Amino acid sequence: DQNGSSYSPDVLGDLVELDSVVGVKAAAWEVGNFERDLYAMREADGDVQILIANDQYLLLCYALGGIDGGLLGLGAVTPTEIVDLFAAVDDGHLAQAREHYEQLKPFLNAIYEP
Repeated sequence: DQNGSSYSPDVLGDLVELDSVVGVKAAAWEVGNFERDLYAMREADGDVQILIANDQYLLLCYALGGIDGGLLGLGAVTPTEIVDLFAAVDDGHLAQAREHYEQLKPFLNAIYEP
């Protein structure tokens, strides 16, 4: 982006195609940028694990698919709920995933809301 805090989609695509890259911590704080980056990495011809780091947008990010896991600060406080959310989305149970996300909201609000 303009402030140099992220790679362009083309560069991300090139990076995930490198044999020495085995995983990517995806942490774009704008959901639109995250989606753009995720599609760029998925469309590239690489074999990498994509780990999200967007605690605030867990349900949205997981629901986009193609996520292998997370590197989340919230995981230190609510690991079971995060695993349950990920499993529900992975199994296609969106209503159940929403319930898990609602259980996480008080923690997310306490940590990330101003």
